[in-house]
Amino acid sequence: MRLKKVVAGLLAGAMLCSVAGCSSNPQKVELKNPDGTLKVYYQNNTNTRSAIDEFAKEHPNLNLELEGFSNLEEMDNRISTEMNSGQGPDVMVMNLTTSLDLNKMMSGKNLLDLKPWLEKDDSFQTENYYPVLNAGELEGKQVIMPLSFNMMFGITTQELLDEAGIGLNTQTGELKDYLNALESAVNWKEENYLTFSAPAKNAATLCTLLSDFTGRSLVDVTTKEVHIPEELKQIADIVRQSNAILEAEQAVISKTYANDFVGRARHTIMTLYNVYPLVDTKLFDEAYRQDEPMEPRFFALPTHEGSDTYHAMVMDLACVNANTKNANAAYQLVRYLMDYDAPLPQNSQQASSVGIPVNRSVLEGQIQDTMTIGGQNIRSAGELIPVSPLSEEHAQKVRDCLDRISSVSLFNPKVTQIFSDCMGPYLDGTTSDYEGCVKELENKLKLYVNE
Repeated sequence: MRLKKVVAGLLAGAMLCSVAGCSSNPQKVELKNPDGTLKVYYQNNTNTRSAIDEFAKEHPNLNLELEGFSNLEEMDNRISTEMNSGQGPDVMVMNLTTSLDLNKMMSGKNLLDLKPWLEKDDSFQTENYYPVLNAGELEGKQVIMPLSFNMMFGITTQELLDEAGIGLNTQTGELKDYLNALESAVNWKEENYLTFSAPAKNAATLCTLLSDFTGRSLVDVTTKEVHIPEELKQIADIVRQSNAILEAEQAVISKTYANDFVGRARHTIMTLYNVYPLVDTKLFDEAYRQDEPMEPRFFALPTHEGSDTYHAMVMDLACVNANTKNANAAYQLVRYLMDYDAPLPQNSQQASSVGIPVNRSVLEGQIQDTMTIGGQNIRSAGELIPVSPLSEEHAQKVRDCLDRISSVSLFNPKVTQIFSDCMGPYLDGTTSDYEGCVKELENKLKLYVNE
């Protein structure tokens, strides 16, 4: 019971703040059976299309004009051009793959405020979505509806942590505990063990890592503030060291575990990236189960400012054109997408491309299904690996982590690109001038927030 809906983009940067033909007349809030015509843009994606098709079956009086895009740049350009002239689709479903600025989009006048619709909708359970909805709210208006999110998770075993001498206190929420663990992992030279899987050169993941641990984004487009955390230097140095080690060992690791999914899982000390905890925990549960008994350890990494709270990043979202003539149908489609029940993954590629739904009651159903369903197989290295039901232990850890989400933010692709351009030379070892790279980063971010 989860949804991975993907489609890219809305208006670029400053266009969003000065769009011609933006509607200034408030829509009449009247929830009724959807009819009329609704134009929807989305990225070609099986789950997204399945959800929209099911919605269409339930509402035969509604005429859906659907256009799916395989080329994200084409979709970005199409929506930007159309909405800049006061046109565009009624509903746009997108994710962080968009190259356009979601944060600045929120401050424009292109998007319909969905808060009146939420307040009118008796079926909407606020407690299932808080605080995720806050990420799409600006100045009291709900202009973006988050559809799914993810968090920074790690999966390992206590045995491997002990062998490596890694002490990771996931309860204190102190960044220094995490950094110390990273340094221990990078420096552990045990043969045949992947010493550390870090953000490496992936700027998107590294930006998310910083955001998660500092509890804030590198920029705040509302207050026009730029914050470069002091911990960036330590994280960057660990990433540099990790890159060097991984480059030297990757060939050996790939050969050793080319056809050994279980071995690859067991010999990963830490996997720190934006994983989807329900699916990946299920995989690792099975990996440990197939070999000698090991105690799996699944954990989320608390934010830097709160010892028992977690930060999440919105991955998929939907919004409605302010000029729509069918706001009722547009809102109901978006709500349907939030609760759509997608099938469980059947292979490793699918397992890495499904998200966690925002709706907590839907997620609970997913957890129950995953704990009882049998016969799932994950294809890896040319063979099918049977996956047993999710353990109760890990299912409860998923629930606990989600219950302690304290804040959610939108991914900012523009900030990520700036970060990659400025810090990339330091992270990949081209230059050792950290201060110079950070200064350039700070200056470009300040220009960005003041555009």
